[in-house]
Amino acid sequence: MKKFFDSRRELVGSGPGSGGGAGGSSSGSGAGGNFIGRTFTVGRHQVTVEETLAEGGFAIVFLVRSSQGTRCALKRMYVNNEHDLQVCKREIQIMWDLNGHKNIVGFLDSSITAVGGGDVWEVFILMDICRGGSIVFSVLQRFIVEQKRRP
Repeated sequence: MKKFFDSRRELVGSGPGSGGGAGGSSSGSGAGGNFIGRTFTVGRHQVTVEETLAEGGFAIVFLVRSSQGTRCALKRMYVNNEHDLQVCKREIQIMWDLNGHKNIVGFLDSSITAVGGGDVWEVFILMDICRGGSIVFSVLQRFIVEQKRRP
């Protein structure tokens, strides 16, 4: 997957999943801060962005609230070729197959929508929030503790 959000900034702020949300208040740098208050439809769920949890070259992860009031994580990706689309579909299938496992973040729903004449796809994955924080932070924390234990 090539880095996509830098080259397609105009698509990040629009597209079929954008719903009718208010774009207004930005609470962060980069593209993710522009989504606070926006509403997206993911499968049978309608969610509103509360904050940006993570931003990378391939995806943005938001903290969202469903219309029922439940907080969830929403991963939003754009892909621009069939191979990367299949990778995203495989990720969705794996999450679906492993849903309910105690060590895997719960899968709630997903959607894939063609954007811009069908040569780009917007992929949403809606999942439970992992309350443990960033995996990178957890690994670093464990590494530091192990280093302190060594003589």
